[in-house]
Amino acid sequence: MVKKILKFFALVAGVAIVAFAVSLLVSLPSDNSQKIDDSSLERFNEPVGEYSPQSRAPVKITPEEANFAFSMPNSTKIRYYHARSGGIKEVDIMDPKSPELIATIKPMASYITWSPNGSELIAQYGAEYRHINLKTGKDTKLAGNIFFPVFSKSSTDVAYLYFDDNAGEGDISVADSSFASFKNILKTRLKSWEIYWNSGRRLSLIATSASDNLASVFMLDIENKELSQLLENQRELRVLSSPDGSKILYSRKARTGIVLSVLSVSENSRVDLKISTSSDKCAWSSDSTTIYCAVPSDKDDSFYKIPLSTMEAQEILSADEAGFADAREMFYINALPALVFKNFKDGRLYLIQLQK
Repeated sequence: MVKKILKFFALVAGVAIVAFAVSLLVSLPSDNSQKIDDSSLERFNEPVGEYSPQSRAPVKITPEEANFAFSMPNSTKIRYYHARSGGIKEVDIMDPKSPELIATIKPMASYITWSPNGSELIAQYGAEYRHINLKTGKDTKLAGNIFFPVFSKSSTDVAYLYFDDNAGEGDISVADSSFASFKNILKTRLKSWEIYWNSGRRLSLIATSASDNLASVFMLDIENKELSQLLENQRELRVLSSPDGSKILYSRKARTGIVLSVLSVSENSRVDLKISTSSDKCAWSSDSTTIYCAVPSDKDDSFYKIPLSTMEAQEILSADEAGFADAREMFYINALPALVFKNFKDGRLYLIQLQK
């Protein structure tokens, strides 16, 4: 009997020791994890801010994670997608405390392209694309042969790749948003095209080699179907066309690090900028005369303004002033003026007011 009691207490003690050890392991930080100090936690928990012309630091404008944000034309309103709920919401940056639910679509989309007036969108779910009309609520699954659809900047036309796997070929095409009528522009045997609108009649096409992961950029005129090459064999290439289509801001990886450059489309000439950041951390002004970029420092971003007239980077907000920021998907709001970006450190949208 005594032996059984001793075994029981020994078993209890062993379980307690294991539990204590597990609690220690859970509480210890991983060497690969990002260390967040008290001030960072305060930024996560701070309430949604208010518009103030005197404010310099970024102001939080969404209370939740926001994806694929879109600036409504001639307005201070922004639409965004809440991936976990599927909610399409709209927030006014002048009074951002209560986002309005516009519609609910399928959650967890990996990509969204918006029509110019924000009333239509195409969402990607794996290999599936769905067109949603937010006014009528109609949700249509696109044909399985359609890839990388993207709305025009100036109309509801959609450029896309139509590819037949059995034939091993397809077309770069343009259709209306209901895909009732279309025009084939360019025959292709490449399935991995990335498609962007450069202007109302030109497409920027990016082809990436599967063997060496190097990317090249082409310009396709959808009216005369002329194809021209702008860039060749670039590593980790990211591109951002100016609103008027005359320039392309692009970043690439070189031996010295990330190089950011401006390419003139008509002259096919480039200027390398004196800041190192990816073009997906930048935005164009609405008149295509100025570039704004977030530039990583030790752990947070500083913000710069680059007028095309001088190509000289001017710091407008230091990392200390900006605080806990990793800015991506940035765009320019002409109505204030201001910059809006998604902070990858907490997933929310933030606003930086600019001096006129």
